[in-house]
Amino acid sequence: MQNTTMEVIKDKTEWLRNAQYRKLAIGRLKDPAESKSMSTLIGRWNQTEGKERQIRFMSSIDREEGIVVVVRKCLEKEVAE
Repeated sequence: MQNTTMEVIKDKTEWLRNAQYRKLAIGRLKDPAESKSMSTLIGRWNQTEGKERQIRFMSSIDREEGIVVVVRKCLEKEVAE
């Protein structure tokens, strides 16, 4: 299992952009009520900017605790592998 640290997510979009390829990113939202907007942001990212950049985020969100786990995947590399 990877050693990861959980950070507080201040800027959701920037946090996603900083996620590294194939590395687990774990963060805690300032307010668990932001879980729905984070889920929406990830879905929109995958359909817009993610499609353009050939990046897809696989995610899991604990809505009660406001914990977000994402893995950044590169669609081009998946096809080539």
